[in-house]
Amino acid sequence: MGLLTDPKAGNGEMAKFILRWEKVLCYLLYFCGIIWMMCLAHPFFNDKQRYWAKDIIFLVTEHEQLGMQAWLDAYHNVVSGHEGILLSGDLAGRAGSIQAAINLELHSMAITSIDVKIEGLNGQLPNLDLFNLAQNMISKEGIRRSFQRRFDTYERDPVKKWSYHFNTLMSMIMAQSTGIPNGNHGLFHRFGIEAITLEGFDNLKEGAQRNFYNVGRIVESIVRSVNNLLERFHQSFFFYLLTCTDRYISIGEFYYIKMKYVSKSKYSNTALVCVITCVEFGTALTCIAMHNFSLAFLTAVVYVPIVLSIYPKQTITSRYRKILNVIWPLLHPFSIITIIVFMYGFINYRDETIMSVLVRSLKATKQAFVLSIFDSMIYGNMLYSVTVAIMLPIWLLYWNIIHKNTEINT
Repeated sequence: MGLLTDPKAGNGEMAKFILRWEKVLCYLLYFCGIIWMMCLAHPFFNDKQRYWAKDIIFLVTEHEQLGMQAWLDAYHNVVSGHEGILLSGDLAGRAGSIQAAINLELHSMAITSIDVKIEGLNGQLPNLDLFNLAQNMISKEGIRRSFQRRFDTYERDPVKKWSYHFNTLMSMIMAQSTGIPNGNHGLFHRFGIEAITLEGFDNLKEGAQRNFYNVGRIVESIVRSVNNLLERFHQSFFFYLLTCTDRYISIGEFYYIKMKYVSKSKYSNTALVCVITCVEFGTALTCIAMHNFSLAFLTAVVYVPIVLSIYPKQTITSRYRKILNVIWPLLHPFSIITIIVFMYGFINYRDETIMSVLVRSLKATKQAFVLSIFDSMIYGNMLYSVTVAIMLPIWLLYWNIIHKNTEINT
């Protein structure tokens, strides 16, 4: 860890960089970068740079997110996952509370576009001001910017324009709903640290090439902007959905609750269980949406239309009940995951036979279940816990309701 600090300043808040090199050929630059960071930490090199009001930590991690999580746990002296799973150790020194973090993922020495990643652990997002700052600095340096690997288009056709914004929105919802961070930045949010990832790509079809000098100017511009802050990010939104690089949907638009009058009817037996289960399901969705709106939204889209049609007054022998007996097993949480994995495999492996895709999907589903447990134990990902502790019991309650024949007495 190289520390760039003002010798006359105390240990205050700081900005942080994570450098992650993707290719084997970058090992030489990797070690040169470490030497460079050590030089920057020496006060002799900082005599003419008195504008830094905060400390800057340059951190190089090993084993991707495992190394980053271990460092964060050691820095804050906490255990994020289960006790005894990830041994973080101790740090010799600290530099105060961390204000912001920038994760760099550079796939080449020449950069043609930069994608900004924001999705964090359990669907947490950084403050919108940091995202807007990064996008503006990228555009200022003449590098093409993107979000969800989708570049801005300026279509005059309203249908094509709506389609672009909708697809970008759904890409963010799908990525956020998993609760899995798409970069090392996603592990910072739980500690109250605003963090993003700048991922650089080299594709001549995406624009003119830029070198590390331009990337350095982007990083320096972001850090100097954060350097001027006297307090943490708080002016903008922490709950939002993005439709492109410069358009967002605020929480006031998509998180609206209207309370209605509930009649005081008396129910008995299975009908009462149905009412209580509906209340429990609605409460669970509300609680999940307060933390990960995308996960709650997708869950509601899948389950709510079917749940609202479950009515205990119908007889078991009715035609609609027979249809529910076929549909509801397909909505089992584990069945939904299997179907999603199969559809993903079918789309990406169209040249293979259906049986081959099915075998691949079953193996991938098993791995997904195991990895979700690992993520829960190591990082504290709540997706597995929500599925097993909330959605599975609710599914079982509705399954019992479907197979009961109870009249409602009002």
